[in-house]
Amino acid sequence: MKRYTVLDLREVKENLGDHYQHTLRDSYQGVCEVCSEPVGQSLNECPVCQTPIVWRNSPRWKLLFGSPDAYERLLNVVAPEETTGVELCRLAELPGFANQSEADRWRRVAKKLGESRMLGLVRHAIEKRGKGRAALAYALNLAEKISREQPRPRLQEGPRPSGQEKKVLF
Repeated sequence: MKRYTVLDLREVKENLGDHYQHTLRDSYQGVCEVCSEPVGQSLNECPVCQTPIVWRNSPRWKLLFGSPDAYERLLNVVAPEETTGVELCRLAELPGFANQSEADRWRRVAKKLGESRMLGLVRHAIEKRGKGRAALAYALNLAEKISREQPRPRLQEGPRPSGQEKKVLF
């Protein structure tokens, strides 16, 4: 779910048609999708509802706040919920997972492999790949591979004396 508004100077230009003046391009405004408040290109959040704003194709916004793509990536970051994810992001020096599906994949694998095994994988990934997205991707893919190859516990079948519980085999 998007929690921010993306405005595009090209769309403003198309809407204005012949009335668009290139010399006034820094003064054009967009409209916040949440509260319908006019928002200028010198703002990165709506003054009324504080919704983050990203302006595409705006030289003024890019000069003040940097790349719109990088800003959107930061807005889409999902904070890890479990301790192994927090540790991975801390060691890799990342603010969190790139998106919700990546966080969900980590949570599923962490639940299956357990905390101590995941912490070992995190340390291994940091040693192998260093810091950044490469370490996170390596740790996630390695954990998924191990979880696929790890056999699931199965119940021992066959005759057993009454009163005896089933044994779990690995």
